[in-house]
Amino acid sequence: MDIDLSAFHFLRPWWLLAIPVAALLWWARRGEQSASGRNLGISAALLPFLMVRTPGSRGPRPVDVLALLLALGALAAAGPTWQRAEPAFLDNVAPLIVAVDLSPSMDGADVPPSRLEAAKRALRDLTAQRAGAKTGLIAYAGSSHLVLPPTDDANLLDLFGQALSTDLTGRAGRDVAGVIALAARVLAAERAGGTLLLLTDGADPGQMDRVRERAQAARDLQILVMAVGQSGSTPAGIDAAMMRDLADAAGAPLGSLTGSAG
Repeated sequence: MDIDLSAFHFLRPWWLLAIPVAALLWWARRGEQSASGRNLGISAALLPFLMVRTPGSRGPRPVDVLALLLALGALAAAGPTWQRAEPAFLDNVAPLIVAVDLSPSMDGADVPPSRLEAAKRALRDLTAQRAGAKTGLIAYAGSSHLVLPPTDDANLLDLFGQALSTDLTGRAGRDVAGVIALAARVLAAERAGGTLLLLTDGADPGQMDRVRERAQAARDLQILVMAVGQSGSTPAGIDAAMMRDLADAAGAPLGSLTGSAG
C-alpha cells in the first residue's frame, strides 16, 4: 500500500517550537546534576558512592521523563494529521454568506442549462457539505438584497435559492460593493466573522475602488469570488481579465465553476 507523505502535516505547527525548549531544559538540568557534587567540594573518588544514582546505573531519571513528556505533549498539541483541512467556507463553525448575481447575463447557456442554474446547484452542494452550519443568501444586480439571513435550515435555504431569477431585480449593474457592506452588517449581527462567496459572471469596472474600500473595511469578512461561465469560449463568454480585477479589488481568491477564469 502506497503512503502519500505529502498529505502529512501539522494543524498547529507552532507547538513544535516547544520540543527544542524541552531538549534545552533537559540538557541544562542534567548539567546541574552532574556539577552539584563538584560544587560541594566532595572528592571525585568518593562522589560515585555518595550519589543516589551513579553514572553507570540504568533507567531514566526524573528529568529524562519530564523532558520526554514535554516533547510528546508538544508533538500531540501540534496536531499531526493525514487529512487536509477543508476550505474556509466549508468550515462548520464560520457562517457563510452566498451572494448570487442576478444580472441578465446569468441566463447565459454556456453552462447548461444556464449560469444561474449552475450557481443554484453550487448553493445546494455547499449547503449539503455544511450540514448544521449557518448559511445566508444575498441576491444582487444593480442593488443588493438580503434574501435569507444565516440559517442552518437546508430546506429553507434551498427553497429560497431555487426561487432566484434574473427578473427579480429591475436595476441594472453589479453592486458588489453593496454586497460586501451588506454581508458585513449581517455577520456583525451574528457577532461572528465569516465568509462571503460571490457567484457571478462579471463586474462593474467603475466599482473597483469602492469594492476595495469596502473589502478593506470588512476585516472579519473573508471574500471568495467564483466565476460562473466559460471564459471566452463564446462571444458572450465571461471576461476573465475583469474577473481577475474584481478578485484583486476584493482581496479574494478567484475560482470557477466551469473552467479557468484566468
